Amino acid sequence: KSWLIGSFSEEILGLVITCPTSRDMWLTVANHFNKVSSARVYDLQRRLQTVSKRGKTMAEFLNEITTLCTLLQSVGHTVTEQMKIFAVLNGLGQEYEPVKTSIEGDMDNVPPLTFNGIIPRLTSFDSRLQNYSDGADISPHLAFNTTRTGYYTRGQGQNNRRSGRGRGSFSTRGRGFHQQISSPAVSDSSESEQRPKCQICGKMGHNALSCWHRFDNTYQQESVPAAMAALRITDITDSGGHEWFPDTGATAHITNSPHNLQQSRPYTGSDAVMVADGNFLPITHTGSAIIGSSSGMLPLKDVLV
Repeated sequence: KSWLIGSFSEEILGLVITCPTSRDMWLTVANHFNKVSSARVYDLQRRLQTVSKRGKTMAEFLNEITTLCTLLQSVGHTVTEQMKIFAVLNGLGQEYEPVKTSIEGDMDNVPPLTFNGIIPRLTSFDSRLQNYSDGADISPHLAFNTTRTGYYTRGQGQNNRRSGRGRGSFSTRGRGFHQQISSPAVSDSSESEQRPKCQICGKMGHNALSCWHRFDNTYQQESVPAAMAALRITDITDSGGHEWFPDTGATAHITNSPHNLQQSRPYTGSDAVMVADGNFLPITHTGSAIIGSSSGMLPLKDVLV
């Protein structure tokens, strides 16, 4: 007992000084440190469950989770890979919803996901997010790109009755569209006029830069097929004309025959053209053309067939 008393620190000595035997001293010390370890584990678990990326870089956020997991393991508490991943997903904000959904969908994969395995996906998404947040230009094709097949959106065709700004043209050889969309009613509320409308999901109150679905390659706006229901393909036969017609809603130059191009080459990619009824048409060739006018020659590049 005297040897034990001489070896304890002042803090521990205050706990065991009244113990009658050395056995009681050991039991008191063990009980004290068990309580400390339990409290420590609880505190670390709580911090792991509530850690947030808010105000931190992705590297700082992931390092904090790694540190907490290491501390838990140092006090004898096992931290599974699933617990680490859940901590990451719980700490990310709404702007990371697309990558969170993607990771959650892969949780049941065999072999299972690991914490180190999702780090490249998180850092890559965060880098893209920061680029767009800094004002980088967004390609008009990016919002409609899919993991299996991309597509170029098509607007109305020859009988265009909608005003607006846009670019592109297409040949009516092979396809013509008649648009019958009526103009929406004008609201008298200044508040509704000031609220932005998202170009990705079509909802009011936010724009494309802050849309949850901005980087979700599998997302397609539910209202797209309905909004285009009045657009119909009336004639898919060869019309025999060589005229090119401007289309304010088109995002690419399109024709139905490579003979309308000065230069053409076969297309081997996976992209397709989304037409007005929501269906996809394959792209067989790409090339360039030149349109003559009274004011000069107008070159068209990357024309789709």
